[in-house]
Amino acid sequence: VFLELTAADQERTMLSLAVSPDGKWFASGDSTGMVRVWSLAERKEVIAKKLGPTGIQYLAISPDAQEIATISYDNEVTTWSVDALEQKNQFEIVDTNSLNRIEYAAPHMLAAAGNTTSLWDTSTGQLVRALSPGRYSFALARSPDGTQFIHGGDDSLHLWNVADSKE
Repeated sequence: VFLELTAADQERTMLSLAVSPDGKWFASGDSTGMVRVWSLAERKEVIAKKLGPTGIQYLAISPDAQEIATISYDNEVTTWSVDALEQKNQFEIVDTNSLNRIEYAAPHMLAAAGNTTSLWDTSTGQLVRALSPGRYSFALARSPDGTQFIHGGDDSLHLWNVADSKE
């Protein structure tokens, strides 16, 4: 058992988990808006902070492990520093209804999936480009070495070479 739950922990539901690219730590988000960062080697909580009034529906860790992005039950993305869980930026995903999944394609480049899938610059909150129209495809994945990003499209998968910025 990695973690024994307390009575207070049993009152919340774990909604999201992500492991850092180096495999040394992970982050979790729960139904109360709490995000916790855990050391895998030490098997202990490093930092915990309530980041909002509603649950953390999904979270993602940047490939450089310097940033965590979270979404709740709206179209807002918030980015946080890993070391102190201090807010870095907040922006609305304006082209995607029913935002349901996020994943970093590269440092400061976040893919957001809902009714459409698009790529956003987390430092500016600006749309970089649309990745796929419609279809509610929530399939997003980054290769372990961070060089490839795969996302679902209309009736196919698309591979994006991050270094070339081409699909």
